[in-house]
Amino acid sequence: MKRHVITALAALTFTLSMFACYASAQTTGNWDQYGFAPSGGRDNIYETVLGVSNVYSLKANWTFNGSNAYLSSTSVAVDSGLVFFPVVQGELCAADVNTGNVVWTFTNGFPPGSSPTVANGLVYAWFQTSNNAGALYALNENTGAVVWSSPTSGTVRYVTAANGVLYFGIAGTVYAVSASTGSALWDFQTTGTGVSAPAVANGAVYVTSANENLYALNANSGAEQWQVGLSGAPGTPVIVNGELYVQAWSLTTGSHVWAYVAATGRVLWGYYLGNAVVKDLAVANGVVYFGTGGPFYALNATTGALKWTFNASVSGVPAVANGVVYIGTTSQYFYALNAATGAQLLRYNLGVGYVSYSSGIPVVASGVLYIPSVGPYAPGMTGQYLFHFTPK
Repeated sequence: MKRHVITALAALTFTLSMFACYASAQTTGNWDQYGFAPSGGRDNIYETVLGVSNVYSLKANWTFNGSNAYLSSTSVAVDSGLVFFPVVQGELCAADVNTGNVVWTFTNGFPPGSSPTVANGLVYAWFQTSNNAGALYALNENTGAVVWSSPTSGTVRYVTAANGVLYFGIAGTVYAVSASTGSALWDFQTTGTGVSAPAVANGAVYVTSANENLYALNANSGAEQWQVGLSGAPGTPVIVNGELYVQAWSLTTGSHVWAYVAATGRVLWGYYLGNAVVKDLAVANGVVYFGTGGPFYALNATTGALKWTFNASVSGVPAVANGVVYIGTTSQYFYALNAATGAQLLRYNLGVGYVSYSSGIPVVASGVLYIPSVGPYAPGMTGQYLFHFTPK
């Protein structure tokens, strides 16, 4: 491990260029980062409004039309009455969750590349810069004003916020910086060329690397606690109740979903999936959920035994909330399933191209489902869309 990069800059001032965002009606809630919690899992345990009894009645209240700008293939964040999402044309948008009207936008003149993360009144997002490297920005949640900015040596896709620290990967290196100032705390270099979104729990940071290893690092110092080989291209780890879940894909050994003891790296079970490409996992109430580009799976989180499958071409990352699993497909449909049984509760036709193709990641917060449609494939349609749904 060696220590370098990420030097906090003085706050920079940029002119905010407003981007045309359109819409109309309802609610607030918090889904602050890609995995919902720093430990991942994509399970909104606080959701009480939208659930099994009323998800069938979802209606679209407003739609953001990205026109030719294209919504980025990332997860939105929802906090304090605002929904935050990047637009590949070059801006980060903050819109009112009730109306869809834009409150502010931020740009540095180059496209954003990360899912936004919100913590302690700040929104964190990575943007490209003129040297094709980039910078991590901390913006005031309410105004979009720059609080700090730090140059990076490469692309950042996901930022995990926990206990006043931001954790993220660039190429094969994991970084920890102060969330309030951007100053460097530590970094850890793997031997791979890329790392996953970090998961943080119980004083440790967990990442996978393109070198097909899974690492546990001390969250305060970056010191390695353990590592294990995954024998395949790995996904993003999730930690729930002291157990770690992760997927790995290989042409030679096939795909697996693995469970480990998070404290030691001892393997608990593995589930073999042939050559299916397993998407990032959601874990909720003792069940591991994931799509494969084909069937959608639910496994017992304790034993790895199959609980149920749902036959649809599920291409994206699921979200779970209040007994419902939300999934996108490689058609214009998204589905809501009973999390316990896999029974279909809703099949909704967005009518504007692919949902969850390379992303289109659903988010649920305070009775609202947010889901992007990725791709202008319908005749007469341009751009990409963010939908806001509530039950009737």
